[in-house]
Amino acid sequence: MKPSRRLLVLLAVLFLAALPLGVQSALYGEESPAFATLWWGLLSALLLLAGLDAAWLHWRPSPRLQRRLPGHLSQGRWSEVRLGLEHDYRLALSVELFDHLPAGMSGEPLPLRLKLRPGEATECGYRIRPLERGHFRFRHCEITLPSPLGLWQGRRRLELPGETRVYPDFTRLYRARLMALDTWLGRLGMRQLPRRGLGQAFHQLREFRDGDTLRQIDWKATARQHTPIVREYRDERDQQILFLLDCGRHMRSRDGELAHFDHALDACLLLAYVALRQGDAVGLATLAGEQDRYLAPAKGDAQLHALLNTVHDLQTTRRPADFAAAADLLLRRQRRRALVVILSNLRDEDDGELPAAVRRLARHHRVLVASLREEVLDRLSHTPVESHADALAYCGTIDYLNARAALHQHLAAAGIPLLDVRPAELGPELVGRYLAWKRAGVL
Repeated sequence: MKPSRRLLVLLAVLFLAALPLGVQSALYGEESPAFATLWWGLLSALLLLAGLDAAWLHWRPSPRLQRRLPGHLSQGRWSEVRLGLEHDYRLALSVELFDHLPAGMSGEPLPLRLKLRPGEATECGYRIRPLERGHFRFRHCEITLPSPLGLWQGRRRLELPGETRVYPDFTRLYRARLMALDTWLGRLGMRQLPRRGLGQAFHQLREFRDGDTLRQIDWKATARQHTPIVREYRDERDQQILFLLDCGRHMRSRDGELAHFDHALDACLLLAYVALRQGDAVGLATLAGEQDRYLAPAKGDAQLHALLNTVHDLQTTRRPADFAAAADLLLRRQRRRALVVILSNLRDEDDGELPAAVRRLARHHRVLVASLREEVLDRLSHTPVESHADALAYCGTIDYLNARAALHQHLAAAGIPLLDVRPAELGPELVGRYLAWKRAGVL
């Protein structure tokens, strides 16, 4: 509870009025008894009213609050939170609301100022913008109430629990590409059409045509139809794509608001969306996280929602990536041949175990390594050297890039495809490589 502006103004007026009395007493050694009595009477009355007003404020009930929060939010996108207030006050009064946001969220300036009218429910809202992914809990809200005489302001903390989940907002980042995706794939001829021929999956029965072989004839159907009927097969073209996502310390670098890890998640979701539209199965495995997660490859629109629920609260750690252990675990889990996409920020320290781990994976799967490159390295390598500090930064950058290039050459010598891209370009590059391989039939 704190004094209001009204109480402070009244006290200031009283003390200003006492200045002439004090000056007269100091200069002439006499004072006006009537004025002194009046002044002390006014001060006592004000203090008495202030005490009674404080007691009334203490016993004044708080309004009933209700928060309407979306069940899920998108990272980096503005969303609205609604606050509803119900009360039994007989007089109108102005209040202030301050909703406590969890760490990792930003919002519009608070508090909210609104007027409560007798017999009416009041509703207000403000916008929030999540900066991180995960599960967020709202704990309480603060309300500032005036006293009946307006001499005090009382701040009360009201428990108002609520929770929501924040998912990666890949649709915002790639909305234009997703809207034009069907047209783009159609122009490329990327449709899941059956191939006529001698595949492994049965497609249909049809009449015998020139070029068909005797082993294609379905003799039971031929006997029923009294004409040669053959069994037509198609190739099993559906593939499995498995993302191996590094959650370790290498992915904590930031370019702007998003970390490399967030860019990698957005790229995974974009490629998963494209692959699922092509009829392929998509899954995910993590390494170097607090608790490694695995989502088995599956098809259908529901798999994209499962993937979102799997990765929405993933966070990076300070652990090093153990690619050898991750490769062994993936080989035990994934028996069928798949496209394994490894997403990390490769450093020279990975030259020890990474190539051997990738070669083991490549014996059973097709592997694509995507390495995210810091944009600051590109800027430093092209910055003019004008001082000793610039020279040190330039030499350090070149040494780092050379060590990184040596690791990439080591992987290329082993026949492992590699993407070395900036974080913002990762999604389109992955989709482009996937579609090129899909069209060439190398998956």
